Amino acid sequence: IRDVSAGSVEVMISWIWKLVICLYSTMIETFILYNAILLLSVLFAYYAEHSKTRRSRILARYSLFMVLFVPSVLRYDIGTDYASYVDSFNFSSEYKQTEIVFYALILFLRKLQLPAHSLFVCSAFITYFPLLFLQRKNYTWKILMYVLLCYLLSYSAIRNMISLSLVILAFDLFFRGKRWGAFIIYPLSVLFHASSFVFLPFFFVNRMHCNRIILLLISSFLLCICY
Repeated sequence: IRDVSAGSVEVMISWIWKLVICLYSTMIETFILYNAILLLSVLFAYYAEHSKTRRSRILARYSLFMVLFVPSVLRYDIGTDYASYVDSFNFSSEYKQTEIVFYALILFLRKLQLPAHSLFVCSAFITYFPLLFLQRKNYTWKILMYVLLCYLLSYSAIRNMISLSLVILAFDLFFRGKRWGAFIIYPLSVLFHASSFVFLPFFFVNRMHCNRIILLLISSFLLCICY
């Protein structure tokens, strides 16, 4: 009995070590991939900001989009809400309470008889595409902060990140005088996720006697609660 117990312990320890090695290898691969995405994103954003020719800037922005888009599209079962989004796609009739535009996207993809993964492809496109239209000024810093703070979250909180990307573009347009574009895009962000309402006060910040930093902190706090 002692020999059997010892053998069982050895097998258990062996399996534990294999699991640890597997997890460690996965963590190393994830670390390398994420940092490669971060490095390439900043590199292409820098070229998009500082290149002298318009053609080079457009090419750099397109390359930046592909760096963010391709890994998100190729993923499978990655993200805390991955399974729930697959369920919402396969059983869309039970998820009518979700935001109307996202629900309409699910119905459209199902109408085309596409697989559930098509939802992640379209969501990734809608999430990262607005970043291509941000103002050239400080573009490198904008992309750096987005990748550091939001990119990994976009693999899980899909609707939230679509909404946030549209909010970012809306404010970028608003504060450089293109208000009609901002007023079109911002309501669309709300239709993807209602948490975008917390950013509404920023449209009136120029008319309010309020510290922008305090307002930003309050909105960020409310946004975290919504998430």
